[in-house]
Amino acid sequence: MRVFMEHSINKKLYRYVLLLIKAMPIIMSVITLINTIFSFCGIDLIIMSYIGGVSLMILLLMYLTSFVFGFGARHRVYIYYCVANWIINIIDEYIGVPLSNRNMLLLYLIIAGIALLLLFFLRIKEGNYPAKNNDKRQEVSYHKILYKYELLMIKTIPILTTGICVLNTTLSYFGIDLTIWSWIGGPSLLMILFMYLTSVVFRFCAYHRIFIHYIAIVWLINAIDMYTSLFSLENVRIAMSLYGIFTGLVIFVASYLKLKSLKVKQ
Repeated sequence: MRVFMEHSINKKLYRYVLLLIKAMPIIMSVITLINTIFSFCGIDLIIMSYIGGVSLMILLLMYLTSFVFGFGARHRVYIYYCVANWIINIIDEYIGVPLSNRNMLLLYLIIAGIALLLLFFLRIKEGNYPAKNNDKRQEVSYHKILYKYELLMIKTIPILTTGICVLNTTLSYFGIDLTIWSWIGGPSLLMILFMYLTSVVFRFCAYHRIFIHYIAIVWLINAIDMYTSLFSLENVRIAMSLYGIFTGLVIFVASYLKLKSLKVKQ
């Protein structure tokens, strides 16, 4: 693995981040396939989406990370599979795919079959043609450029995801459906774990993890509310007031920690 550490990192947790980065596309592909098959059989497995659901932000991050850490083409096949399913689901949600349920399932299975064939082909190809030594100076320059974008995405995704959670939750109380934002930046358990581990490994400020904590709490409330009525409040004003207080408290703590870190630097 080649990665360029421009600042100190938590070396103990770094290997767990690498392991998670390697496993995430595989886990998300398996969850996507299971969800697809069971949904056409009329079995509800929405909880699987909460564990490893696919969103545009996490797909972009995984794709960029695959190049930064040099995981190879086989690793990206799983990402391509998730992207293909994500695109079809978006089109079917807002435009509609002119296929019967049986043909839609067949389409998803064909995509899964193509992905498996690509994995098999690349495995054979890598076995027959060992990796050649390239110009190391070019590799270093190439990865350094991508590594900067990688860090930028890791820093900004928790903030953007928090904004999407606030927007979605607020508008949902007024009956406005903006499901598209969940497709763009909806959180999942895998995504939250990855964001938290990377925040610790790369030693980001404490205010960065405040946003991750906020996302984790909202994710937990939504997951529990999906199957129980524990957090359901009949009075919308009370629910909005509690949510507003919680959101305001998180923003206040994040702002305080940010100002504190700036004073320390000065």
